[in-house]
Amino acid sequence: SFKNISKIAKENNAKVLIVIFPEIDFLSNDYILSNLNKQILEEANKNEFYTLDLSSYFMENEPKSLMVTPGEINHDGHPNAIAHKIAADAIYDFMKKEKII
Repeated sequence: SFKNISKIAKENNAKVLIVIFPEIDFLSNDYILSNLNKQILEEANKNEFYTLDLSSYFMENEPKSLMVTPGEINHDGHPNAIAHKIAADAIYDFMKKEKII
């Protein structure tokens, strides 16, 4: 649970960052998992964790351009290299800004 993670982090003087990596297959303005993501972020904030939701970073792109194999045949909605680069850059910039690194 987040409470246990918080306790361990405080005991070890560690910082915790919770990153929401959206499900690319469902990415849209009315993202079906947004309420779940909101609950996760609220709980993380209650436990004084750093939080970063990557949804807005991906919304600038066509979802298919972020998938390993878009389309009907052999569909694989996992994030491809472009999506991972977007995520890595956003996480790095956030961690620098918040002085986590």
